[in-house]
Amino acid sequence: MPSFDQLREPLDRALVCARRMADLSHAEVMSPGTVQDEIGRLNRKLPRLNKQVMTAFQGDARLVAELLHDMKRMKKDASDLADWTSRQSKELFELNEAIRAADDSADKITLMWQKPQAILRASAECQKRQGVVYASCERAYLKAVTVCAAADEAAVKQIAEPSAATISMPVPEEGDPKAGAESAQVLSERQYDILEAMYNLKATDPARRKTTDEIAKAAEGPDAAPEGFKRPIADLVRRRLAAAKTGRGGGCWLTCAGRSLAEDIQKR
Repeated sequence: MPSFDQLREPLDRALVCARRMADLSHAEVMSPGTVQDEIGRLNRKLPRLNKQVMTAFQGDARLVAELLHDMKRMKKDASDLADWTSRQSKELFELNEAIRAADDSADKITLMWQKPQAILRASAECQKRQGVVYASCERAYLKAVTVCAAADEAAVKQIAEPSAATISMPVPEEGDPKAGAESAQVLSERQYDILEAMYNLKATDPARRKTTDEIAKAAEGPDAAPEGFKRPIADLVRRRLAAAKTGRGGGCWLTCAGRSLAEDIQKR
């Protein structure tokens, strides 16, 4: 299935992102504050991954609309879970703080009795919401397989019957259907993460430059390998989206153009 071969890599990235958000949600509920930042980063990343899926797919308008519908639904379900997890985590954290601050032993006992009940309720609700996200991911995958098969069949018919017209559409998205198509092809996914990480680190001028190691950890977590970031950062410098000072005490920062693009990424 040639169409699906083109779609597989960006689709896998989007599905992995949504499933990872669902996986982490339960850990955050059980231990508030531990992975909330990572869930937030993935939540900001998912719309961009969805856009890359739609950029990679070529088919007629009907097939594009069908795939876009299920990709949007997956994004909404994952984002809803992230928002719920953030609220629930805050409530459980505040309950823990109230237990620590309670002076009266009777109040402390009451709160301590409430805590396991609250955790059980939150855990049950989280598992239910996780199931919604996993089901959405499965629907999106099956829809991708279906529309790719239909697109391939239409392409074969077009070759056999030159008069049949097939419309190729790049990236229909909310608002302008063409918005973002070019930029999604220009930069790699890691480079988008680097721009976002530098923006979050406030590396926006030479005085606040950050090392490659700091940027790598902010972009992909504490286990990120800085060596894999040197080439994409160098390319960002070449594109004038970032600037760098080499040698001892060196580091990188966003240019005005890079900061503008990073702000746009944060809004997506």
